[in-house]
Amino acid sequence: MKRILNALIIVLTIFLIGCIEVNVEESNRIENQLKVIVFDVGQGDSILIKTPKGKNILIDSGSNSVKGKFLDKLNKNTKRNIEVLIATHPHEDHIGNMDDVIKNYNIKEIYIPKVTTNTKTFISMMDEIKNKNLKIKTAKAGIKFNIDGVEFEFLAPNNNFYEELNNYSVVVRVKYGEKAFYLWVMQKNSQREKY
Repeated sequence: MKRILNALIIVLTIFLIGCIEVNVEESNRIENQLKVIVFDVGQGDSILIKTPKGKNILIDSGSNSVKGKFLDKLNKNTKRNIEVLIATHPHEDHIGNMDDVIKNYNIKEIYIPKVTTNTKTFISMMDEIKNKNLKIKTAKAGIKFNIDGVEFEFLAPNNNFYEELNNYSVVVRVKYGEKAFYLWVMQKNSQREKY
């Protein structure tokens, strides 16, 4: 099967000079700072945002092919507590380890775009959500929440129906103090792929 993505670009625009620490992989706790940790999961993505008071927001979980490496890094940075879990869209390279995260971590809230698929990965994620009795909140434009003074706002998806699963991808604006940054996934020349 052809790959859906000819190019996957994770765009992280950061304007938080002075009040954010951005680390790839390793990170030391610094009080009163917002931290963004981008895990190396190969294709796909996984981003952990730590609020100034140490609460965790996890966006995506990478592919199942990097499960051990990903979970080791997540364990090191979260102490098994995740305030908010966000699945950007239901492709395996974004939700491949969500079932394990949901099963093994204390999750308070979970946001997923209103789209389904019949892949094994998606079904496994949904089964774990059901097993933990978690209520899914729809990730869509206009939804906002605030954790420890950090404001999160979904800017997309903003339609109820798209032809491609990638078009359901979540775009999140994160604001802390007077600064803000955006997290999104951009695809080029995508074709549908079954995982």
